[in-house]
Amino acid sequence: MKLSAYIEALEQALGKTAKQDLLPLQLGDVPDTYADSSELKKPLITNPLRR
Repeated sequence: MKLSAYIEALEQALGKTAKQDLLPLQLGDVPDTYADSSELKKPLITNPLRR
């Protein structure tokens, strides 16, 4: 979910408009990423020991 969509949803839910001060990208900011985070969604322990 993009941050702008999250802010818009909050604005609609609260019935208020957010004051936004949008700045250009700073040195070192990453505009987009194509990293694969699917491994992070898997459980870390798939067969826990039972006592």
